[in-house]
Amino acid sequence: MTQKPAKRSRVLTPGHGHHLGKGPYRRFDASPTADLFAAIVASLESAHHELAQAGLTEAARSVDEALQAVRGGLQENDFSTATREAARGLASFAAALAENPSGGPDQAAALPTPESP
Repeated sequence: MTQKPAKRSRVLTPGHGHHLGKGPYRRFDASPTADLFAAIVASLESAHHELAQAGLTEAARSVDEALQAVRGGLQENDFSTATREAARGLASFAAALAENPSGGPDQAAALPTPESP
């Protein structure tokens, strides 16, 4: 039995070879830097503050741990760790919001229910 020749696959590698579709093509330097992380750090600080004010101490602690790890990664120029920890902190904040849509234990009682005027 004869074997068919292997099909040739066309592989496009980033930055090399042909472009797909029509141009114009642009390239941007998206290398991670400490400046790019400034807004992410500010967002994590704000998230920590909001969670602490809402009385969600466990979630606030989780976001604070991630924030400290992001800062440590930035000091060591370890942007991979900083990115991973920032994602973990933002995920903790999102999970806390999903679990406590009213804003926390102390604010839940202050919110009006649909039955009350």
